[in-house]
Amino acid sequence: MKRLEASRDMEAQSYCFNKGYKIYPIPEGLDYRIQIEYKGQTRLGEKIYSKTEWYDAIWELYDKIYEGRNL
Repeated sequence: MKRLEASRDMEAQSYCFNKGYKIYPIPEGLDYRIQIEYKGQTRLGEKIYSKTEWYDAIWELYDKIYEGRNL
């Protein structure tokens, strides 16, 4: 997975935190799924990630939410 430069990552993460998004991994055996909380709603992702993949997946979600802010 492609990561953005660190300053952009932090900008996207800060935006999500300020808007009330919580994104974190949920262990399932040796793997993980990503959970998103927003405005009292919780959604568990369907995709399964390894212990080396979930971290980048969360950063990609921060960026996706940040990019969609003006839609």
